[in-house]
Amino acid sequence: MHKSPRLRTLAYTRLSDLHALHLDIAFTSHNAMCTTECWGNQHRYGSCNHYVKQYETGVKKDCGSPTCGLSKAHKHTARQCNCPKVYQEERRILNLIRYYCDACLAQGWKTLERESGRQY
Repeated sequence: MHKSPRLRTLAYTRLSDLHALHLDIAFTSHNAMCTTECWGNQHRYGSCNHYVKQYETGVKKDCGSPTCGLSKAHKHTARQCNCPKVYQEERRILNLIRYYCDACLAQGWKTLERESGRQY
């Protein structure tokens, strides 16, 4: 059952963070692109809301679109067509970490070094 975007937004306000995040991933994976499944950690703390990919499972889904360069139903035979040839990641959450990711921590230390003038 597909919900309208307005109903999806209202549903997010009533669900827990993790459940809403899982629903968001499920709704965005039905595009006209081939997908590959990957697992990773979701970081949520302050302004950090990053997904850090750990590994890919190798499970790939064909979208069946004639305008997707990776699909078996691809309609062009020329080598240089402009169809996208990149898999869309179907993200699965392995761990929900309520702290900054490594990139945000490193950026925070760089900002602190610039403001203090000290060299570490």
